[in-house]
Amino acid sequence: MFYPIFSRRYLLLPVWLWSLSTVFAGNWPNFRGPHFDGSNVEKNLPVAISKTDHLAWQTELSGPGSSTPAVWDKSVFITASGKDLKGVIASRLDLYTGKVIWSREICNDKRHDRRSDLAGPSPTTDGDTVVFLSGAGDLKAFDFDGKLKWEKNLQAEYGQFSLKWTYSSSPVLFEGTLYLQILQRNESVDGVVPGRSSFLIALDPGTGAEKWQHTRRSQAVGESLEAYSTPIPISHKGRPEILVSGADCLTGHDPADGREMWRWETWNRDRVRDWRVIPSPVYGDDMIVACAPKGQPAYTFFAGSSGTVNHGDLKWRSKIDAISCDVTTPLFYNGFFYFLNGRKKMLSCVEPYSGKIEWSQPIPARAKLEASPSAADGKIYTISHTGEIFIYKAGADFELLHSTVLGQDSDANNRSTIVPAQGRLLIRVGSDLWCMD
Repeated sequence: MFYPIFSRRYLLLPVWLWSLSTVFAGNWPNFRGPHFDGSNVEKNLPVAISKTDHLAWQTELSGPGSSTPAVWDKSVFITASGKDLKGVIASRLDLYTGKVIWSREICNDKRHDRRSDLAGPSPTTDGDTVVFLSGAGDLKAFDFDGKLKWEKNLQAEYGQFSLKWTYSSSPVLFEGTLYLQILQRNESVDGVVPGRSSFLIALDPGTGAEKWQHTRRSQAVGESLEAYSTPIPISHKGRPEILVSGADCLTGHDPADGREMWRWETWNRDRVRDWRVIPSPVYGDDMIVACAPKGQPAYTFFAGSSGTVNHGDLKWRSKIDAISCDVTTPLFYNGFFYFLNGRKKMLSCVEPYSGKIEWSQPIPARAKLEASPSAADGKIYTISHTGEIFIYKAGADFELLHSTVLGQDSDANNRSTIVPAQGRLLIRVGSDLWCMD
């Protein structure tokens, strides 16, 4: 069934001119991109962007959403809220023109809290199947023509979510398997009794059949059991694993069966009850970074662990609160970690092995920043809640290359990552998706 609720606002370039643009480079198949670290292998991306400069197209979506677009070749996949922030609509857009090829309803539930919508989880694709997830647990897989392959509701199958805020972990496709995490309380929230303790699941992306499920134990209490992070696949020296951050600990899991390969805890030795986790972990140069919540430090240690990882095994922990990410997921790009402290409006470049801060600079934004940074073409991309965009030079030498504003005064909750893919930048602001080339 087609839902014609998107409209292409305007197109600035004829289609034939696209053949003169940058040669196709990398896809962006999930929340954190092709390398699961926020980076892509793009070249010749625009810098001096604005509402008119380098604008290829602008498409009005059915509503706002926090999900990050997924890109595969000529296709852009995105979710958005429906009318009056009710439900979720998933769509495939043409990367060349911004035209909506198809739209499908994922759920028609009402949003659960005043700060979030149900279009929080980002879509994921492997070039054959695209999977969408709503904050109400509706999980649907389509082929690229929009034909439904399978569907299920996680709450109906595994029990109701027990979370203070709306569920927003993103699904991830990795080496032929779909991975999801549900990290939640073991006690009722607003009268909702959890169906079970926190767990991870792996599904067949072609059929939706369960491959395995794994209960993730924790000593956390209260809201600290909750996490809105996304499972991050890595491969370290040929050993694949799935990183999961939340509930006062970081764990590594075997992708084949979900078993816990190693565990480190805790950033919360006093077992504070309200330390929910939002940032996902990140891996780069043999190092793993996990960010504790609410202005607490970042912790870093070598990948490849087994069993219990102790505090003595940590490589370093950050000593200043600028190197902290309460909401945003850190970025790894060309040999450096980048930390975006959205509340203090600070962006920091850090050397992976020593924790040396190459630079830590304020972002001249009026609003806070909760969208995770991305990188490509030697540039770092950030966006504020109100659509203020800042482009920085990547590397040890700090430089603000460009800033602009795409948002309106009414835009107040932009949390979607700027996507560098296929020679273009995709920027979500309010209910609009912009494409720059």
